[in-house]
Amino acid sequence: MGWTQPMCGPCWRAFCLGTRGEIHEPTVVVDADPEVCCACGTLTVEGVFVRVDPTKVPFPREERDG
Repeated sequence: MGWTQPMCGPCWRAFCLGTRGEIHEPTVVVDADPEVCCACGTLTVEGVFVRVDPTKVPFPREERDG
């Protein structure tokens, strides 16, 4: 599991408020593949990724080959 994890928009906003105290627009991957949000487990295509310890989130993304 890697430290770069996908996150949906609502969880992103909660993450920003909880860790940084301000909300800003994330840099996103355009035309992102569907991913499972590492925080809530919902499917998202928003292309938002965060750097978090994969052992600290309930739905960590598995490392991908190549």
